[in-house]
Amino acid sequence: MQKKSLKIIIFLIVILLLIIIFCFVKMENVENKAEEKQNYVLTQQELEELNKELWAEQNKGGTFKVSSAPDLFPKFLSGWLDPKCPKLGDSQYISIKIKDPKGIKNVVLKIRDDKNRNLIIEEFPLSLVDGDSQEGIWAADWKVHNVDEIFLTTFVAENIDGKSDNLDYFVFIDNK
Repeated sequence: MQKKSLKIIIFLIVILLLIIIFCFVKMENVENKAEEKQNYVLTQQELEELNKELWAEQNKGGTFKVSSAPDLFPKFLSGWLDPKCPKLGDSQYISIKIKDPKGIKNVVLKIRDDKNRNLIIEEFPLSLVDGDSQEGIWAADWKVHNVDEIFLTTFVAENIDGKSDNLDYFVFIDNK
């Protein structure tokens, strides 16, 4: 009987020790997590460097998508600007993907003022650089000039039958 009681007491002591160890480890983990959750405050210099990196990443060339009614042609599909937010004096590559089962005859790009939309700053033709007249990419480079912080690019596509459609896309100048 004493052996059985001794075994029970040892068993209870082991269980008690395991519970104490478990609680101690758990409390230590909670304290470590509390230390890990302390907020790190960026310095002004770190904020400025991060802002420059984010702006540089954002200003790389980028696409834009276009949606239109299924049976309207010419149909604008997507475009590409590089840089996306140019500076005055930059050369900017602009392209647009267009589809028309009858074929596109020509595409013109009008650079217009955002405030006075009747003011055309520059107008020039885009050239077919990829694909064919039924579905292709039309593009050109231009030197950014005489625009405000926001300007409007108006793509005008005309098909073989003389039917045309246009697409307006806003571009923002990099003032940094």
